[in-house]
Amino acid sequence: MMIIFRFLILSLLIIQAAVARVDSIEIIKHRHELNLVKDDKILKTYKISLGRQPVGQKMDKDDKRTPEGHYEIRRKLSDTDYHKSLILNYPTPEQKAEADAHDINIGDHLCIHGIRRYLQYVPYFLQKFHRWIDWTAGCIAVANSEIDEIFEEVEEGTPVVIYE
Repeated sequence: MMIIFRFLILSLLIIQAAVARVDSIEIIKHRHELNLVKDDKILKTYKISLGRQPVGQKMDKDDKRTPEGHYEIRRKLSDTDYHKSLILNYPTPEQKAEADAHDINIGDHLCIHGIRRYLQYVPYFLQKFHRWIDWTAGCIAVANSEIDEIFEEVEEGTPVVIYE
């Protein structure tokens, strides 16, 4: 009887985890927000840090801007210099073609990540201070405990929309 009870509880947990997955991620740069969205409803909002020059569209790989547009999660990396990372499919073919037409290098890497590995033992309440400034080279940063949550809620292929 106990085995059946444990099996039922485990089954419910697995079903709940499958249902909890988000449909998309929405990033609103001017609000410094990352929203997890399911069925057109915001499930959770996180405060974020962006590139050092967050206003406007990315025009060059070294301009420190966070790009705007429609992307998707290409890969989930669980062990990086920034704790965990969600690699996006940046640039899109259209962005790459536009940049090539103007002989501009807009870079080839964009991700949502935690804070630097050497800061991982800093307590969460101190990790949140990273949001007071925009410090990335163009990526989207959250605290490590937050990227852990986000990492569990998304799959490769999850759409990510970045708005001004």
